[in-house]
Amino acid sequence: MADKSPARRTTLMALVIAALVLAVFNSEGMVSTARDLAESRVGRPLLPVAERWDGAMERIGAKRLVASVRDLMLDAQYARWSDVAGVFGFEGDPMTAEMPERDDLYTGALPEERR
Repeated sequence: MADKSPARRTTLMALVIAALVLAVFNSEGMVSTARDLAESRVGRPLLPVAERWDGAMERIGAKRLVASVRDLMLDAQYARWSDVAGVFGFEGDPMTAEMPERDDLYTGALPEERR
């Protein structure tokens, strides 16, 4: 008899949603894993399926979305505090609340605030 407790159903639903998100937004990872598994007789049929899925995700734009988010995260990783202040429209150094003495504090790594 199957356990139908709410906790198990919730956990199963979370795992299914996570798998779907990964399938859509990490289709390249699926292809990479399928290539690794293709060395075995059991894993060989997975490679063409994974490649077709990856192509479908490229056609619907999911891979473009992932690339743009990845680029934004890389830009944010290399941003300085003055870049963050520029995005939010703060004047001066946000850490000391003083005006910067140099004009070159904004590196342009993050987009400027739209006005």
